[in-house]
Amino acid sequence: MALFLVVANQTLAGEALLRTIRSAMSWGASFHIVVPATPREHQLVDDDEHPATLARQRLEKILTLLRAEGAHATGEVGDADPFRAVSNAVDEHDVDEIILSTLPPGLSRWIDVDLPERLRNAFNVPVTHVIVEITQQPHTSSGDRPPPMRR
Repeated sequence: MALFLVVANQTLAGEALLRTIRSAMSWGASFHIVVPATPREHQLVDDDEHPATLARQRLEKILTLLRAEGAHATGEVGDADPFRAVSNAVDEHDVDEIILSTLPPGLSRWIDVDLPERLRNAFNVPVTHVIVEITQQPHTSSGDRPPPMRR
């Protein structure tokens, strides 16, 4: 059974990512979800919406959803540096493919630091980059809203 490493944070429940995961589920893939605990701009460490807390909440939500749909899925909250979070997961799991989900260019710090290409260059597995549009984002709590557009 192929193991897909899914890496996302704010976009974890976005429709484009869920379509990609469901497609892989249809041929029996399993998933390990990594949610890097990346801080949002101007995040206060003692804020109730601490990055690790938000990451854990998002992880639990997606694992519940995927398991309810019959997927074999595990997960973890990863390092705040998304590259290090992926590297740690790849070191611990026999990954067949990486699915990276980001906000669109202009909003995504992960794209700003060229994370998709860095992952392609660092690991000997295919990397699928899924861009989740803001309109695809669920708005269930203030912590799930995308950050304001950066200039």
